[in-house]
Amino acid sequence: NGAMRFATNNTQRMAIAATGEVGIGTASPSSYYNSPLVTYQASANYLTIATNTDGISSILMSDGTSGNEQYRGQLEYKHDGDEWRIHAANATVVTLKDGHMGIGTTSPNISSITGRAMTLNAPTSGYAIFEFAENGVRQGNINHYGDIFKMYNNQNGALELGTNNSTRLTIAAGGDVSLTHDLSAANLSVA
Repeated sequence: NGAMRFATNNTQRMAIAATGEVGIGTASPSSYYNSPLVTYQASANYLTIATNTDGISSILMSDGTSGNEQYRGQLEYKHDGDEWRIHAANATVVTLKDGHMGIGTTSPNISSITGRAMTLNAPTSGYAIFEFAENGVRQGNINHYGDIFKMYNNQNGALELGTNNSTRLTIAAGGDVSLTHDLSAANLSVA
């Protein structure tokens, strides 16, 4: 009723515990939380999943044995484009490529900018929304729906716009607008 142990050069390298957990580099894989496979190496530990230069390496999470239940969650790396993808419920939810991040898209730099882009792609007739929250309560959001772009403070507070680390325009919670700039000079133009 003990573990099955594997050794090379008189040193244990792998163990299968009596309860079925597999340990590589550890003699007691059942000591770790809910893990059927444990690897251990002091100071740095790597797990290598190798494939061809145009292949895909993945870790699949399953909640069934048929259809897309076999891969409902997936962490995927595409070698030919050096691209990370995170899938959930059989859809790509996050793509990381060339320093760009896409949410809901596999093309995170749709404008082909030089620098870094973060793209939030909504389905047809859906919202693309960035929400800002504090302790699970939405404080504000920036969203796009159809041809309307919106910025909201969802709390009873002001919305401020600024440049050069200074507030330039404030929209109070009640809707009053104030500019923090000298209007006596010709600094405001209305077209």
